[in-house]
Amino acid sequence: MFTRIRHSKKYLFIILAVFVSAILPGSVRTFIRKFEHADMDHLRCAIAIKAHDDTTTTALLTGYSYDLLQRFAKAEDITLNIVLQQKGENYLDSVLLGTADVVVLPYVDTATYGGIDLSRPIDSLIVVGFAHHTFEIARKTFDKWYSDFSQTEEGRQVRARFFTTAAPSKRKTGGYAGPYDDLIKKYADQIGWDWRMLAALVYQESHFKIEATSYRGARGLMQMMPSTASGLGTSDLINPEESIKAGAKYLDKLQKMFRKIAASKIEREKMTLAAYNAGEGRILDCINFARLKGVDPSTWDAIVSVIPEMREETILDVDTVKLGVFKGYETIAYVNKVTQVYSQFCRLCPEN
Repeated sequence: MFTRIRHSKKYLFIILAVFVSAILPGSVRTFIRKFEHADMDHLRCAIAIKAHDDTTTTALLTGYSYDLLQRFAKAEDITLNIVLQQKGENYLDSVLLGTADVVVLPYVDTATYGGIDLSRPIDSLIVVGFAHHTFEIARKTFDKWYSDFSQTEEGRQVRARFFTTAAPSKRKTGGYAGPYDDLIKKYADQIGWDWRMLAALVYQESHFKIEATSYRGARGLMQMMPSTASGLGTSDLINPEESIKAGAKYLDKLQKMFRKIAASKIEREKMTLAAYNAGEGRILDCINFARLKGVDPSTWDAIVSVIPEMREETILDVDTVKLGVFKGYETIAYVNKVTQVYSQFCRLCPEN
């Protein structure tokens, strides 16, 4: 229905442009030309929610907004290009100027959002704004879709997973790790991991926030560097599936390095976690140094036991250590934290 109305209105405006463009003011003719070339099946979307907009709630608002837009697009057979508002950018202006089609905004005094068609408030937290050139029907269709979706069992479950605190230590029950369990299960299975371990890594990296960005430039749920992700075939790190897929590929690459070293699956996973945090070169240095010291490096604890010596300047004289001094404090804490969260997710999501 949305598609038929959208296209019929598009053609009506094109015909109108042919008859009246000669007599209309230049600014109006410009609008009609822009409308004529607008691709109503491919919408440019922005999520303009800042970090402080989440401070009054445990909701993962950016991820929830992204998820809703994707579900709406699938239901209406629309393709979306979704971006997150960066510092210094104003996508409300972009929508008003017609260079963006849809923007998700915090639900505040909606009078400040004049000039765009706003959806009904979603949980009194966000609204979806539509540019006028996408037709009022787009906003009405979204309102109807969300009203129906929010009443379904799937809609209630989606909302619960985005609106319940992600911290596993603060949840007594649940049956789920976070909002992306299905994706995590899919890619954990591909690399032979317990999905709860992969979920623990995702939680430790980003707390399930798709907008997470480190000071080094790592992005997304798996906090991957764009250059690393690009080498694995991924460029859109705010997309939950793309981020998890790229992260799983990288983990699989890492764990293969330790397959003949680790004494067990769990030891291989701990080494892989350490390499994900510090880089494979650092962990291979630790393994080579352990062997030099006569220590069997088949367990993570054995590797940790030689790290204190790797903090000393004398390590620079060891030929088998390629990258020099390695403090290791952060990496040791990282492996401990991920395995601790894994235990908490096992409690919340027991496997039969």
